[in-house]
Amino acid sequence: MGFFTHKTEVPDDLLEHGIRGKATVETAEMKTGMEYSGSMRQEKVEGLLTGELTMTKYKLHLHVELPDREPYDATVTLPVPGPKIRYMSGGSVCEVLVDPKKDDHIAIDWNGTFQQGTLDQMVAANPMMAAAMKGAGVDIEKVSQMQRNAMAQGQVPGTVLIGGQLMGGIPAPATPDPLDQLKKLAELRDSGVLTEEEFATQKARLLNS
Repeated sequence: MGFFTHKTEVPDDLLEHGIRGKATVETAEMKTGMEYSGSMRQEKVEGLLTGELTMTKYKLHLHVELPDREPYDATVTLPVPGPKIRYMSGGSVCEVLVDPKKDDHIAIDWNGTFQQGTLDQMVAANPMMAAAMKGAGVDIEKVSQMQRNAMAQGQVPGTVLIGGQLMGGIPAPATPDPLDQLKKLAELRDSGVLTEEEFATQKARLLNS
């Protein structure tokens, strides 16, 4: 069995004719994961690192808002780039392109702006996550209020760590973070996608770029 990847680019018809708006993620369910055997070609590895390719799809329930139209709910299944998976949770807001004649033909603009939801929004549809957070000593309401305050000041909401600590957010980088890409390479190696030689080659290329 080989590696099954999906392209994440927006369809041409939506790029040309789609109505631009925004959507709030109400629930997100991972539909496919990284199932594979063997090795992967270099171009696929690079595609996964840049987000042009992905091995993961999500079933998303979205609340869509378009100019001069009534808001509505829609359910779509889309391939999600690795760097954007963190936004596939309740309360996250993203830019979308929608077919003017078919409300459920929707694409997320992966190059658009994203805003992650607050902790209470994330756990609202996930009781197991809520229980885990409370068990780890997280005050969900307190953390959520801190995140809302950060967003009101134009900051990225902080990340919750075990023990209930909230780390302050920083603006997302405009270009791929080399350390983040190196981490993804290590994950691909540890998962058996890359051999040690392939990992070393990609690492050297990344560090020398």
